[in-house]
Amino acid sequence: MANQEQLPPTQVPPKKKSRVFKTLLYLFVTCLVLITITIILIPYALSSEKSREWIRGSMEEELGVPVELQQLDFSWGKGFLLKGLAIHQPEGFGKDRAISVGEVHADLSFKALAGMNLDLQVQILDPKIHIVVNKQGKSNIEALFPPPASTANKGHKVTVTYPPGRKDRGLRFSLFPKDTQNELKRVKLQFAIRRAEIQIQDRQAGLERTLSDLEVRVGNGGYGDPIRISLETKILNEKKEEVGSFGFTGEAPILPDLPIQLTMRNSNFDLATLKGSIDSMLESPFSSFEGSLDGNLGVYLHQNDGELVKVRLNGDMAIKNLKIAEGPLGKGKGISIPSGVIRPRLEIDPADKSLSAEGTMADLGFLQIQSLPELPARALLGKEKDLGSAIGLQITIDLDQLAGQKGLLPQGSWNGKIITSLAAFLAPGWEEAKTLPLRLEVRGEQLKIRGPFLPEGWTPPRTFVLEGESQYNWGSPENSCQLRASAEGLGLLAKCQLHKEGEFSGEMETHFETERSKALWKPLVPQGMELKGIGRWAGVFHGKMGPDLLKSLEVQGVLSAPRLNYLGNDLEPLRQKIELKDGELALSPQEASKLNGGKFSFSASAPIGSEDKPVSFKLGWLGGKAGGGVIPVLRYAFPLLAGIPLDDLSKISGVDFSSIASIQLEGKGPLPKNAMDLNRWNGKGSIHLSKGGFQPSKQLQGLLKLLGQKSRITFNDAVAKFEIKDGKLATHDLKIGGKDGIILLKGWTSLGGTLNYQIDLTDIFKKSKRGRQILKARGDKPIQVQMTGSLTSPTLQAENFVQKFLEEGLQNAARGFLQGLGRGKSPGKALKDLLKGLKRR
Repeated sequence: MANQEQLPPTQVPPKKKSRVFKTLLYLFVTCLVLITITIILIPYALSSEKSREWIRGSMEEELGVPVELQQLDFSWGKGFLLKGLAIHQPEGFGKDRAISVGEVHADLSFKALAGMNLDLQVQILDPKIHIVVNKQGKSNIEALFPPPASTANKGHKVTVTYPPGRKDRGLRFSLFPKDTQNELKRVKLQFAIRRAEIQIQDRQAGLERTLSDLEVRVGNGGYGDPIRISLETKILNEKKEEVGSFGFTGEAPILPDLPIQLTMRNSNFDLATLKGSIDSMLESPFSSFEGSLDGNLGVYLHQNDGELVKVRLNGDMAIKNLKIAEGPLGKGKGISIPSGVIRPRLEIDPADKSLSAEGTMADLGFLQIQSLPELPARALLGKEKDLGSAIGLQITIDLDQLAGQKGLLPQGSWNGKIITSLAAFLAPGWEEAKTLPLRLEVRGEQLKIRGPFLPEGWTPPRTFVLEGESQYNWGSPENSCQLRASAEGLGLLAKCQLHKEGEFSGEMETHFETERSKALWKPLVPQGMELKGIGRWAGVFHGKMGPDLLKSLEVQGVLSAPRLNYLGNDLEPLRQKIELKDGELALSPQEASKLNGGKFSFSASAPIGSEDKPVSFKLGWLGGKAGGGVIPVLRYAFPLLAGIPLDDLSKISGVDFSSIASIQLEGKGPLPKNAMDLNRWNGKGSIHLSKGGFQPSKQLQGLLKLLGQKSRITFNDAVAKFEIKDGKLATHDLKIGGKDGIILLKGWTSLGGTLNYQIDLTDIFKKSKRGRQILKARGDKPIQVQMTGSLTSPTLQAENFVQKFLEEGLQNAARGFLQGLGRGKSPGKALKDLLKGLKRR
């Protein structure tokens, strides 16, 4: 104790070092060494042959095709470097490479990363993609990268919505979700593809094109700046000749207050490149689709705090040597446009729900489209002083130039223009009121149309107007429209309502002033028909849109005209009820009419769109005065009128024929499309002509001589019942009677005009003393004449001595016979000598 060193009373003994501190320091140094070693080794590991082979093998296993990868390097200073990547074609698409990449450089700034920012640079050099579509329509890219079982896109989308509770303001536009915008402010991106080439070989469409020197750049200049996109490429044909170029630029903001701008540019863009894609969407592909497109198209989306306040679309494009053939146009039809211009101009203001297309135009030669300025559009709608905005288009078709297009119009001469104006009115709050007034106006100007497809002598009106109005109700099946038309004495007014499930109903009325519109309707009606006064058709309709439209369509109406004259026959008034139901059109009298003073009625029914159901009709005429104008129809039942010329129907009313007629007729058969269809008609009827007379045709002049009449055959009555069977109107006992006896006709007339009648003249001989002597000499054998041929060219055939009577008349022909009797010959010997004399002739 005595030898122990004594410390001063103020001195404190030193503390011992903590073992915990030493342990932590050791661990820190160890981790630092390990991290340093890892950082040093990572580039070597990633750049090693094993890493490269592992990546190549994984890709080969995933894709199922050979994959090449020549080099894979990584360094902290230069980032990733990939060289010589090649992916071969899948089986069935050839042996070349589907995808190849020269180099890929990727660099991430760790300095920026340390500051919680992302600065990424990626550059892809000399990529080549060979897209092959086989004859079955499947592509090699689809075979390499089949779509996943679920195609739902779970990524971010561009959305356009009405924010809840803010319908008074504009649309909200979100390129990126709002909760990611702060993070995106820290992103700086530079992405580039250089010297790319995309070769497209469509074996199904027989098309080959190449996009060469493709340059793509995506990036922004600073953190939070708008992302700019640019694309430039050349288009080569199968001979590797340049046929056009294409460019695209765009700017998409990360922040919600900057505008979005997209611009597409192209130079001599070959439209044939699109043929395969277009044909794949058509039932009938185009046989030709070629031409070039030059110009640009830009879209500008202006936003304020993420809300769209204005959208603008501007473009200026030129079309050259456009040639389109067949496809939806139809076989043998096509369009050829040497040059054309398209300039879209569209501006939308979502805040006040306004829309403007002023300045829009397209000139394709035969077709011109241009926007209607605000004032003309308002004038068309009749809303010059209403609050809101009007938008409209005017479409002009030049018929002269349209006729120059292959097969689009029938052969003929086409001149004039058809101008269509369409306008819509957007009133304040129209989207809440859910109504949109529309108006259409179609005008024909200086029209001159000629051609074999038109009825002879018909010319279209030089001017016409077609006007339509519609009230479209948003989200409601109940809508309405109104249509008016006028042209040189013709007028039409139609109103239509659209209901739920495609049903519609409405009413329509037409009128025509017969004198003013004569040039329009006269060539369309049978020759010799005249209309007097103002004709009208009024009715209602109901139906349902769809494939069974004709079956569902129901129409009820009345066709009326004060007077109808046809070949000198006056029908007054004309009032026919028209009804369409269950695909069948029916006509019936609305009120009693008179034809030439006699009661007249006509009813008929005909199927629409069906060839299975027959056409039927029923006609009644009682006590009317029949003149030459009834000969075209009456001769079928009264064949003695055959042979009267009908080549000039305008003069037929002056043909020598008169009688008081009563006719009943009904028939049924298929709609006549050819002569064979007439052979399937059946029906029945009766005819009664009284106090009549007519001048027979030249072929039947012998009857005049036989009857001892100079120029006309007169009769008191002509009565018969007949039936129509298998296309033939058969008369069993047509008795034509007068003071000189009765002619009895039996036979038939086909609806095609063929004649086969037996004319019994026996009663004519009985009415005279000399005739009775001849009959007695013949043993009271009937004297008959056969009438054959046709309604236009009848012929009479008879025994020789009867033919003599027809040629010289009964009295003259029998003179030798009577003289023989006077010299004491027996009647049999006198008749025998007469027949011998006729035979010598």
